Amino acid sequence: MFNSKKPAAIDPNVSINIISKGTEIFGDINSHGDMRIEGVVKGSLNCKARIVIGESGEVKGNITANDAVISGKVVGNVMVSEHLFLKSTAKVFGDLMVGKMVVENGAEFNGSCKMTGELEQQVLKQNGTKAATQQ
Repeated sequence: MFNSKKPAAIDPNVSINIISKGTEIFGDINSHGDMRIEGVVKGSLNCKARIVIGESGEVKGNITANDAVISGKVVGNVMVSEHLFLKSTAKVFGDLMVGKMVVENGAEFNGSCKMTGELEQQVLKQNGTKAATQQ
């Protein structure tokens, strides 16, 4: 009678999740789409796309993503299969495992760093394993 078309499916590659300044989240976050953190997250972030930690953003937990841009503070290990950008305001306290990395002048990093071309497969495997165990 009315429009019988089904609603369009949400494309996870287009979705952007934002944790705004003044917001504090306790617990792990899993996402297929991009994430931007301007608030505080106390828990792990697992993202199959890009994570951006803004200047006001703070993460106390491990980060796993395909790409990441960090301008804020991270206390935890970071595993990025493609590109990690540490902006001049970034403060990272933890180990890094990345495919490729760019560090701007002024960024602070305390921990070890391992760069490997095989990291993408490890991240995908880890994301798949975590996703399977959480279902």
